[in-house]
Amino acid sequence: MVGCADGLVSGPDKEDLGLRATDNMVFCTGGANERVRITGIGSVGVNINNPFAQFQVNSTKNAETDRFHAENYHLALRNPADDNGESIGLSFGITSNATKVGAAILHERDGGGSQGSLQFYTSSDGNSLSERLRIDSSGRLLLGTTTEGVSTGDKFTIATSSNTGMTLRSGTSNEGNIFFSDGTSGADEYRGSIQYNHGSNFLTIGTDGVERLRINQHGTITNTTNSSHSQGAGTFNIKGIINQYSQGSGSGLIFDCDFGRLTGYADNASIANSANLSSALAHSTTDWTSSSSNTPMTVNGGSFNYRVGFGGYLDCVQNEGRVSIGAGSGVPAMSDKLNTASMTIETWIWYDGAGREVIVSRYGSGFPNQFNMLCDPNGQFHYNNTGVGAGGGNITGQHFPDKTWHHHLWQYDSGNNVNRWYINGAFANSASAGSSLAVGSSTGFAIASRADDMERWDGKIAIVRIYNRALSATEIKNHFELERGRFGV
Repeated sequence: MVGCADGLVSGPDKEDLGLRATDNMVFCTGGANERVRITGIGSVGVNINNPFAQFQVNSTKNAETDRFHAENYHLALRNPADDNGESIGLSFGITSNATKVGAAILHERDGGGSQGSLQFYTSSDGNSLSERLRIDSSGRLLLGTTTEGVSTGDKFTIATSSNTGMTLRSGTSNEGNIFFSDGTSGADEYRGSIQYNHGSNFLTIGTDGVERLRINQHGTITNTTNSSHSQGAGTFNIKGIINQYSQGSGSGLIFDCDFGRLTGYADNASIANSANLSSALAHSTTDWTSSSSNTPMTVNGGSFNYRVGFGGYLDCVQNEGRVSIGAGSGVPAMSDKLNTASMTIETWIWYDGAGREVIVSRYGSGFPNQFNMLCDPNGQFHYNNTGVGAGGGNITGQHFPDKTWHHHLWQYDSGNNVNRWYINGAFANSASAGSSLAVGSSTGFAIASRADDMERWDGKIAIVRIYNRALSATEIKNHFELERGRFGV
């Protein structure tokens, strides 16, 4: 078939009628003006005689705007008239009138900073189009803006006409962030943020570039501002129960030890004799403004195994030792802070039920016998002191489970001259005795054994906190609720 010769044929069986050609089939108008060509391999060209795609429309700059047009709420492939043919687009009509465009999709081939972007438009009046959504050449999704918040790592930005909006940004491989801008800041300055650190497994909330609140993997909520409050740093305007341990100025917390704060130990790693464990201490939470450097806290006379489960703890089942806490050189020193009439010792422990084993102690040869908090077989808590005005002798009770994590708390309330025990946040028992625990001494105390290294702990210890007052029943319940999820209780 050559040129535009006639090619109307009928099928051999008289059952079909069609146009046939051995190579290309050409459709012409206006004499010999070729308009459509179907190649031998099935490609269709409109105003082009060598289509390389299955369907190709000639897009010369001098051609009409529409390249493909369907009436009745038309759909058109077009070259926008104002871009010198460097963009291609798809427009959608709002009436059968092709000039009334209601929406469009535009691919920017060469537009400076917009090069390679895909843009989505809608119209509010059927005459003018406004860009609503853009996917730029880096894969960023911009809604209501073309530039606001565009920065390395940005994946999704929502903004108003005043550039107030939200940006989703990926940081390192361990981070995912949401930033909020108020229209007065630059592209990389934000007024608020929500950031998640996958590596350390915590979520932070910040304002003006400063972290204000942190939620860790155990659900612990920490206000990280610098102001003080009886329930921790900052002000908690929360209705209902605040499940966090009492800390900070005015809380009476004088010793804050969580072995989950230890770093550098793999699961089941050995903690050798003389190892420095002071990184398990927190000082910003306490009423004692000292530091780890003048609070010696070392393994003394044995060893431990460190376990990463349950947020981190000392495993004393395989190896037993003593954690020795020195008097310290702070002003006042730890030994001075222990000279208190009332006291609360709070722990999270696991007891094997095998023998008399000490949790926390300032008792024994060379020590003032101020407190000796221990466990006896078959779930029996035990306490004794002889060197202070709170009375002497042994006091026992029967209320806690063996071989499972539990919250174990003892206190001496000098205002009421009574010892009290709480197990898993609930009152367990009490015993009246003496009048005061206060004692002057230049010594420290011990964890996981008696202070003079006897009756070592054959179990697990995660947390030890000491207060210079008797915590209220409500506080004790809050402390338990705060951390029970960590220990699966």
